[in-house]
Amino acid sequence: ALRLLALTGARKNEVLSMVFSDLDLEAGLWTREAAKNKNRKKFEAPLAPEAVAILKAIRAWRDADQRKWVRSSPYVFPSNRSSLGRLNDVHIAFKRVLALAGIDRDVHCHDLRATFITVTLVNGMQPSLLRHLTGHSSTAVLDRVYNRLQSVDVLREGLAGVAAAWKRPEA
Repeated sequence: ALRLLALTGARKNEVLSMVFSDLDLEAGLWTREAAKNKNRKKFEAPLAPEAVAILKAIRAWRDADQRKWVRSSPYVFPSNRSSLGRLNDVHIAFKRVLALAGIDRDVHCHDLRATFITVTLVNGMQPSLLRHLTGHSSTAVLDRVYNRLQSVDVLREGLAGVAAAWKRPEA
């Protein structure tokens, strides 16, 4: 679940409530039903090949599992410990991963989504396209991140220009 959060930029609840019937793994598409996402609008999002590979591996594991509750669950992440019938949190697993990585800062699962957005913007995706991919209802949040990233680049360029102007001509 954590890897899918990092690869999709989806909200935690969207990933944890994912069902195989919403996935077209051959086409690499995930249809997010309106009732399962924050802005209550149905949309399709493409999946990275790495995400598709993870989902295919999970499906193969589930198909081979002998427990009826696993095989009969519609959820990608079934659980018999939850009244929802699915995994409902990844907090403990996330904290374990942070500990294994030696990260002792205050980092949250939602930071995977924020990182996905930042990396995607840095790599050239326009906020209007990313809005669709992440299920944001507007580009306002994305524009703030995008403008901040652009501002840093513009400031760096400006500082480089100042530094170049102050260089002494070589004799």
